Amino acid sequence: MRSQTLRSHDGIVLVERLEMSTDGRTLNVSAYDGESKTSLELVIKEKVHRQLYRECNGDYAQIAAMLRVDGSRLILDSPLAQGG
Repeated sequence: MRSQTLRSHDGIVLVERLEMSTDGRTLNVSAYDGESKTSLELVIKEKVHRQLYRECNGDYAQIAAMLRVDGSRLILDSPLAQGG
């Protein structure tokens, strides 16, 4: 994916590269911030990935819009993340 703006508690973080990959079960998300030269990783378990996929009609851009930065962690800002 191209540059993506993610929200954080401190304001806005612009990541240079946001990548998502799946093996058909888990969803692996990687966000790279070129300015700070750091990468953040998030693994979304199969159950939550499937629910998100259905909820977003297979649109991973909608899933990307649910991502947030919390300190030095990449998190999914969705009620589904709590139950998975």
